[in-house]
Amino acid sequence: MSEEGDTTSVTITIRPVGPFLVRGPVTLVQPDGTEIVPPVGKTPGVIKLCSCGFSESKPFCDASHKRCPPPPTTAAPPVTD
Repeated sequence: MSEEGDTTSVTITIRPVGPFLVRGPVTLVQPDGTEIVPPVGKTPGVIKLCSCGFSESKPFCDASHKRCPPPPTTAAPPVTD
């Protein structure tokens, strides 16, 4: 991630179908601290992270979501106490 005091913003866009789009300077690391180098994408500065769980190149998207069943068309009801 960016160093403390860095004012460069990172935006993560969650879409109903497709990958999470990460825009901005980020560093992805394995649990052991090893850096994960993202694949070269079509859009510089954007990392696409898998949100469907079917990608063969996790944590990155490989468009496997196109073969997944469609998401529900209604939102889950709000949680009440």
